[in-house]
Amino acid sequence: MQSYLDKYKKPVLSAKSFRAPKHDPKVTIAIGLIRKASNQRQGSIFFASDSQTTYGAAKRVNENKIAVVDFADAQVLVAMADCVELGDRTVEIMREKAKSVPLENKETAVKIAQESLREVHAHLLDWDAGHIGDLEKFFWSQHPLNLLIGYYFQREPLLYTLGIYRGIYTQVRSFEAIGGGAMLAYSLLKDYSEADPDFEYGYPAAIAVVEKTIDN
Repeated sequence: MQSYLDKYKKPVLSAKSFRAPKHDPKVTIAIGLIRKASNQRQGSIFFASDSQTTYGAAKRVNENKIAVVDFADAQVLVAMADCVELGDRTVEIMREKAKSVPLENKETAVKIAQESLREVHAHLLDWDAGHIGDLEKFFWSQHPLNLLIGYYFQREPLLYTLGIYRGIYTQVRSFEAIGGGAMLAYSLLKDYSEADPDFEYGYPAAIAVVEKTIDN
């Protein structure tokens, strides 16, 4: 998927979801990385994810875990891992909030994502009021959701992480992984970054990391 963010010299947001292999993947994974700018090119953002979600005992292998959110003057990629149902709802709220909002500064989009996630967080607390014993367990293991938010501001590629448990967004300078396979994927990304610090070959690296994480 390619999303073009301005009508002149257009930076590219690149994302890819992968079909499940013949065996059943045991994890969910989404990654984001930034290819740094050079004299020959602008900086770029690459997202990749697997395509499996689990609903109770049932599995779906054709889910799109990377969504596009349209702002008034920009497009934002949101990748989700863990509870995709909550992620889908967060994206719905985010789209409603964002449609008439321009990017006034580098944190405009991620703050909209944070506000949208806060609404989902508050709904869960209200819905289960009186039945929550351990908030950490409730949001960490029973209703987990982690997001990657990527976009451009004044041609600068920006990448953030945001999770439902703490609700604090953190800027990512190079690469990040979320989901059950995050530890392995992060280790693989680190290996790639040591060989290619600017992620000149960021697109094939993103593909390889997700495929290796699924396989292992």
